[in-house]
Amino acid sequence: MTKLGGRHGEPDIFALGHLAGADPAAAELDPVREDAVVGLLSGSPYYVLAGILLCSIAICVALRWWIAIGLYAAYIGMTVLWWLWESGAEFWPFIPRLALPLLLGLWMLTPVFPRSMGKKAALPHGRMLWSLLISTMMLAIGALYWLDRAPDARTTQWTALAEPAAGAGDWQHYGNDLGGSRFSPLAQITPENAGALKIAWTFRTGPAPDGKPVTFEANPLKIGDLVYVCTGHNDVIALDAETGKQVWRFSAKARLDSVPARHCRGVAHAQLPDAHGTCASRIFTATVDARLIALDSLSGRPCEGFGKAGQVNLLEAWARSSKAIILSHRRPSSCVETWCLGDG
Repeated sequence: MTKLGGRHGEPDIFALGHLAGADPAAAELDPVREDAVVGLLSGSPYYVLAGILLCSIAICVALRWWIAIGLYAAYIGMTVLWWLWESGAEFWPFIPRLALPLLLGLWMLTPVFPRSMGKKAALPHGRMLWSLLISTMMLAIGALYWLDRAPDARTTQWTALAEPAAGAGDWQHYGNDLGGSRFSPLAQITPENAGALKIAWTFRTGPAPDGKPVTFEANPLKIGDLVYVCTGHNDVIALDAETGKQVWRFSAKARLDSVPARHCRGVAHAQLPDAHGTCASRIFTATVDARLIALDSLSGRPCEGFGKAGQVNLLEAWARSSKAIILSHRRPSSCVETWCLGDG
């Protein structure tokens, strides 16, 4: 699995399968060649350097040279710098970049590794390294929580991103406003009366077309009199906000074979400026089989003026890939007249 792009490059998209431009018969690529191919695909030169370092470490371990530990420490340090540069110390991008390498590094610090290297003596300065590692991990965890904190929604930090003229009680974006503040000005529900709330209505989305269980992870949007949700197989459903009755349902007919994750985190809404009639208000969804679909918010019909018959095939943008699956289960986001799709 290869992650292309990041904060300083292409949108984050996970691609599984052969690397772009690779012959299926050449799937057994060595690490240096594979990383070099990724580096050429508008990716980071980090992949090339990481491939060279890892091959060097493997050779040193095979020859039972202690320098392997120093090279691996250099690899970890380089990966940390790359993570900070590309992702800005965000937690989730940390997992694919450093979780497994750090676990392998911990193995090198145990007494098992020196014995496997044919050494009777313990790793030099091993106790000091363990103390340093534990201290670093504690500081890193604290820093991640500090960096990930959200500012108060009522401060002026959100003013520039606030949604103008939003209807009373509407929730038009994932975090309510474009700044993602998750703040609502409604005051009818308070900490004092929240305990007295009762279920107003329930709605069952139903199973997947193939009968397999799916998860429900969508953040609903409420626009006007309708609530919009999506299912794990990318059907989009509009419900009456007062009664919970289904108003319309769009079947995305997503290709679910070979899809490892069936999730839809939510849909997105866009109101076209100075537009009226059909598709002036649109609901967007990104499917697990790599399509971006635009629907009329009132009828659920595809917007014919968007892409081909209301949808865009995202795989066409990755036509150089001989065999790939793009996992897109996050909701799309409006980025100043451009729709942004991402993951991680």
